[in-house]
Amino acid sequence: MTSVDVVASVLVVAPRGRDAATIADILRARGITVEVVATVAELASRMDESSGAALIAEEALSTGLSELDAVLVNQPPWSNIPVILLAEPYHAGRIAISLPGSLNWAMILPRPLTPEILVSSVGMTLASRQKQFQIKALLVAQQQRTSEVLEGIDDGYLAVNGRWRCVYVNQRAADLLSRRREDMVGENLLDILPHWATDSRQTQVQSVTLTGHPFAIEEQCPINSRWLDVRCGRSIDGLSFFFRDITPRKESEEHLHLVLNELSHRVKNTLAVIQAIADQTFKSGGDLDSILSAFKGRLLALADTHALLAETHWNSVDLGSVIEHSIGHMTGCNSNRVRTSGGAVQLNAKACLAIGMTMHELSTNAAKYGALSTDGGAVEVNWRLSDDALVIDWIEQVETRLTPPTRKGFGTRLIDQTIEYELGGEVTREYRPVGLHCVLTVPAASALAA
Repeated sequence: MTSVDVVASVLVVAPRGRDAATIADILRARGITVEVVATVAELASRMDESSGAALIAEEALSTGLSELDAVLVNQPPWSNIPVILLAEPYHAGRIAISLPGSLNWAMILPRPLTPEILVSSVGMTLASRQKQFQIKALLVAQQQRTSEVLEGIDDGYLAVNGRWRCVYVNQRAADLLSRRREDMVGENLLDILPHWATDSRQTQVQSVTLTGHPFAIEEQCPINSRWLDVRCGRSIDGLSFFFRDITPRKESEEHLHLVLNELSHRVKNTLAVIQAIADQTFKSGGDLDSILSAFKGRLLALADTHALLAETHWNSVDLGSVIEHSIGHMTGCNSNRVRTSGGAVQLNAKACLAIGMTMHELSTNAAKYGALSTDGGAVEVNWRLSDDALVIDWIEQVETRLTPPTRKGFGTRLIDQTIEYELGGEVTREYRPVGLHCVLTVPAASALAA
């Protein structure tokens, strides 16, 4: 047991003659603290948790018993202030019958008293009272440790009594419910969680009280829109609730669901693009090797663009990176023959795929028929934002005169369809003697990442 030394006084009410003074002198001589009061009502008003015992003579019991009874009844659970009654000879039985319930366990000493019996009886009651103080200290220490544990956990904790009144709430629970903890203590559970006022939720809570079987739910709190994992279990004198913030997990699950739906959509679109590329490539004619080479090149361009998007989780890709990846793999394309310039522009996923495929087709045509097919030829790719549009210039420079194409191949049709129909843009071509000048104009709203 925890050692606690409390200097507790004995309150004495003995109004006849010098009884009070004599009793006080005897007890003080043994080192006991004594306070003499005039009436039982005054004794009741002086009583508190630090009082050691009360000694009341029979003649003082005519008044003040109701006040004394109220004090004794409303003591905290650990406290039971000892009461000693001094009875006239042969009156002990009569006094016991007339006492209120709070005094049923009072010690009754018949007069006349010897000093030894008085000191022994008071000493015994004070020893009993000292044990109560030790129990109080132990309870306070346990409550402190419990509070430290409950304040140190990541979960919110809320305790309610049998009438569903909040008796304790840690700071984490107050934060999760966007309330002040001092305002929550004493409130009814349904005032703290008004959305639990439904019959089904109240039935769940009542079932825990009756059966002891806990329940757990995940719900979005309407108070602040947080997602909470709520667990309810029965405690000794009521119910305990634990709250855990699972908002990040729920947001991740929602994001994952959106990503899976988007992935499914993109896979279908990619397969459709591959099918269209295959159909048009193999319909374009020519020897099998050149057809397969063109098909593989377009698939590689599509794969490269997908890889760029994957690095940024399909959020946005720098336009410069798209262009460099799309044209850099062509034979003969190096820093001396291909020059790029432009500011930082972030493309959305749809524009990234469309512009990547377009750059691949332009560089492929340049390597086969244009500036990159001749010695000394070069290509410049410039881009800029102008009047809410993204403008990309593809400029070929050759030293020998080139002949413009006489027919519109699949590559040209792919560029037109991609830029005009996919992005709502415009493609203009000028076949100059010194090389092709192609301008791609795409609305910023269709091309730029949010």
